[in-house]
Amino acid sequence: IMVVCREDDTIALDACVQFNDADTAFCTKIERDFLRALLGGCSTPISALALLKDDQIHFKGNILSLNGTLKAEFETTEPVWESNNMGYYAAEELLKKKQGSRIFLLKSSILIFNHGLNRSTITC
Repeated sequence: IMVVCREDDTIALDACVQFNDADTAFCTKIERDFLRALLGGCSTPISALALLKDDQIHFKGNILSLNGTLKAEFETTEPVWESNNMGYYAAEELLKKKQGSRIFLLKSSILIFNHGLNRSTITC
């Protein structure tokens, strides 16, 4: 279990630290970094999974175009002590692939266009 609460809420932090799992929290950070780097949100067909096993983090992530016709994937395994920025690294490597960069450019263009017309179209 990973628990998220406000940093300034010491009562909640003290209560939650009892059952927060540090390994799960670390894997979730990697996944969220990947999603954040690719502008992932509630309307983005994107996935990220980080798993810890035997002091290794295995990461697999992908992003698809909105219509599902383009797909880019990236997968890697690194030692835990070298994986703090794995989510950002994975996003960067995915964008180096032709399909990844095309999907990101399409998504960014749609977000910018929608943002200019109506802010509510890009919020969840």
